[in-house]
Amino acid sequence: ANDGVIAVDVVATAHITIAKPADPPTAEDDEHACPSLVAACVVPLADLLDNDASPSNCSMAVDGTPTPTEGTLTRNANSTFSWTPPA
Repeated sequence: ANDGVIAVDVVATAHITIAKPADPPTAEDDEHACPSLVAACVVPLADLLDNDASPSNCSMAVDGTPTPTEGTLTRNANSTFSWTPPA
């Protein structure tokens, strides 16, 4: 006897790949020489990132405005920083 229902066994296989998270970049301290007797010294953004490393080759950026040990640092609209020596 047949009740009209066909029994079917279904097996599904799924493969899942879990990627390792990207290693974070390593930021190093920066030093820049500015000519004496200048009102301000402009430091390009690339100069601030030159000695930093991104093991995963991710793009890097400066978040906020770093605080120098002397003087003041201002972030400019053209992605440079201006350092003004202490008074």
